Amino acid sequence: MLIMMQAKSAIRDNIRGDREGEIVKLGFISRRFRQFTFKHRIISIFFLIVLIPFVCLGLASLFTINSILANKVGTSLQSNLKQDLLILDNTLNNLNHVSQQLAFGGGTNRILEQLQEETSRFEIIRLRNEMKYELNVVTFSNPNVGLTLYYNQETGEYDFENFMVRESFSPKSLPIMESYPEITYFGPHKSYNRSSNQLVFSIMRKVNVANQDIQLYVETGFNTAQKLLESKSSDSRSRNLLILNNEGRITYTQDEAHFPLNSLFPASDKKSSVGRTRTFRMA
Repeated sequence: MLIMMQAKSAIRDNIRGDREGEIVKLGFISRRFRQFTFKHRIISIFFLIVLIPFVCLGLASLFTINSILANKVGTSLQSNLKQDLLILDNTLNNLNHVSQQLAFGGGTNRILEQLQEETSRFEIIRLRNEMKYELNVVTFSNPNVGLTLYYNQETGEYDFENFMVRESFSPKSLPIMESYPEITYFGPHKSYNRSSNQLVFSIMRKVNVANQDIQLYVETGFNTAQKLLESKSSDSRSRNLLILNNEGRITYTQDEAHFPLNSLFPASDKKSSVGRTRTFRMA
């Protein structure tokens, strides 16, 4: 009991000492202010009256300018991202349209079936020339289409290519952006066109030909994907593009250190991932 009383007494003494210290400080400030002449007091008060509004106005202006700049940058990024999404969507739609023309077209499929059964060398040459003509009509009328060829999955051979193909042609090694029963979308990769070293998008679609497992392979044209993937700013660090598939996995990355290829994007939600094949993320 005695110890508790002593503790309470010590606390009261500390509080009393703090209050006395504050009173002494206020008294010192008051005495210093009284030592000023009336003229100095008027000048000090006038200085404070002028300074305080300027400081408040400066802080308010600073916060306002920062907010405007942040909103402007955010709006600009969103606008550029929407434009890139539109370009990507048009690019894939164009590949899909061309592949439908060739995979389901009656003319090319008829020629492929005839070539399978034809034994006459003369007729084979004639049919092959006719086939190349049909392909040229479609590919040359679509400037955004590049390398095009027919690929036999059973033998690993290709034919009717419109450009010289690299010896390392292997569709199985390409990064799959999304796969469906009849068509597969491949993410950005080096073109198999021997005369080009650019990145391209490509698709592979099953051709409607009886008794043959033939796939149609189509790449984007010259500079089509390059314009989309390159930064519009001189600073390459101004943006890093990611492309996700429907599962939210990264199929293309410009920041391998923070977003490795084939890894799951941190903010991905599988329940709301529909339509993400053609979605960019900007890091």
